[in-house]
Parts: sequence; C-alpha cells; structure tokens
Amino acid sequence: MRVGINGMGRMGRLALRAAMGGVHRPADDPRRDNRLDVVHVNEIKGGAAATAHLLEFDSIHGRWHSSFEVDGERGMAVGGKYLGFSAGASPGDVAWGDLGCDIVLECTGKFLKPEQLNSYFQRGAKRVIVAAPVPIPNSISSLIVSPFASATASRRLQSAGVQSPSSVSVATLTVRVAAGAAGAAAQERRAADRMRTSARDRMVPRTLDERPPRR
Repeated sequence: MRVGINGMGRMGRLALRAAMGGVHRPADDPRRDNRLDVVHVNEIKGGAAATAHLLEFDSIHGRWHSSFEVDGERGMAVGGKYLGFSAGASPGDVAWGDLGCDIVLECTGKFLKPEQLNSYFQRGAKRVIVAAPVPIPNSISSLIVSPFASATASRRLQSAGVQSPSSVSVATLTVRVAAGAAGAAAQERRAADRMRTSARDRMVPRTLDERPPRR
C-alpha cells in the first residue's frame, strides 16, 4: 500500500526517514527491510526546497546521505524516488486518493478530532495513522490508530476498521514506523535534556566551597 504523510515537522521527517532507509538499522535487525512506499508529502511551511533541506540535514540524526532534487513546488526526489508535494492547510485540501495514497500518516498534531480526521476519508484515503493521542473514534468506520493508544483501544480500533489479515499486517507495519519515529523524538528530547544539564553543571559550582571569592 502507498503512503502519504501530512506534516513534515519532526514526526513527519522521522517517519519518512524510517520508511525510506534514512534511519540506520543493523544488518541483524529483522525490521531492516520493512520500508514503506511513500508517494506524497504535505507541508504548509517553507515549501518543497526547505522540506528537502531539513530532510537531508538533521542536527540529531546527522546527514541523510542520499540524493535530493526538488521539482519546484510539485515534488522532490529522494534517492531517485519521486515524492509529490503539496501545501494544503487542512486534510481536506489534499486529494489523497487521487494522489495514490492508501494510508496517510497524520503527523501535524493538529487534526485529532473525528470530524477533522474524516476529511482524509472524504478525499480518498483508506487508512489514517495518527502520530498523537486521539479519542476513540466510534463514528468512523475506517481504521484510525494512534501509536500511543492503549492495547485495549488499539484492539477496539482494529476490530472496527480492519477487515482482512493483509490489512492487519500493513497496519501493524505502519504503526511500527510511526511508533519508531515517536521513540526517536523522545530520544532527542532526552539527549537535549542531558546537554542542558551538562552545560548547567559546567557553569554553576556544585558546592559553596567551589564558588569564587567575592571582590
């Protein structure tokens, strides 16, 4: 199934890196070849050129050593793989189905209510993976999954939306990618906290005896 990503901030970029091989995985990692076919991204800020630049250069994960080419505001190519690009302000502004997206990763963090998420289905998406906590959507028949949802909630969502074993496997794979991006973002926050703590320790004496004498 082909995937679209809405929102190319931290979560969206990490999901795309994980999906297309930008995240290093050891040779013995069973998930090494679990890549997704991303065909379209949507981001309202900066345009395609800025999105490509932020994908290539990451202050935490380093440079993504792949080729990047920008096709105006219509799309970009990452390692020869072409991705469509749009700058729709809301899910309903992008024709996900016409663009070939079966699954959309909702990574903006803005669209969490059932009536907002329903816009994806109205524009042709078959599944939506939300990279943020969401209420249990009883009114939407298609699958909506949050990687942070409880096990009970996930089972209820899957039983409401998934109709075949093949759909379950694709949904599970996609959730792992989104959850991996969420885990990477959490690691970044912990690393930043450690850097701030280290800098603070270097600047502030730990005991009164270590303070310089007053003049």
